[in-house]
Amino acid sequence: MKTSLLIAGSLALVPMTYAQDKPNIIIILADDLGFSDLGCFGGEIHTPVLDNLAKNGVRMTQMYNSARSCPSRANLLTGLYPHQTGLGHMDGSHPAWPKGYSGFRSNSDNVTIAEVLKDAGYFTAMSGKWHLGNKSNPILRGFQEYYGLLGGFNSFWNPAVYTRLPKDRTPRHYEEGTFYATNVITD
Repeated sequence: MKTSLLIAGSLALVPMTYAQDKPNIIIILADDLGFSDLGCFGGEIHTPVLDNLAKNGVRMTQMYNSARSCPSRANLLTGLYPHQTGLGHMDGSHPAWPKGYSGFRSNSDNVTIAEVLKDAGYFTAMSGKWHLGNKSNPILRGFQEYYGLLGGFNSFWNPAVYTRLPKDRTPRHYEEGTFYATNVITD
């Protein structure tokens, strides 16, 4: 089964299909990473796994950055400009503000890639930072499994600030002093 990798720039969207005739899709959004930092884009950082995935997949070459993480994340998840999703500003809910700044909307004019892929028979999962406001969450927006930070960044070492959804899922247990967000999100 072929895997396509779309590298844009702490979100990992990993929809996977059970069918052999559909490609797996992995989207990685890495905050605070320059476009040319990864080896597959000519960067000086040694990134052999990502380079190999990019070599054998599809790379985004015309993704528009919205200068901040959550508006860019809304853009990547929906294919819309951040103002069209309600995130012209950061993730807060501002109902009195104009529609483009009122917070991430959950309605038919703002569909996530996870909602579309789930409807197409894909299994959809997300790990990392949601940071799209508290009016919604990854499960309500098409992801079947989620682990990460619902808000903005908090701590690499404190498991209490991370959320596992749906709520009936049991998070993995880590011995005292072994929790480190980068490894746990990957797990």
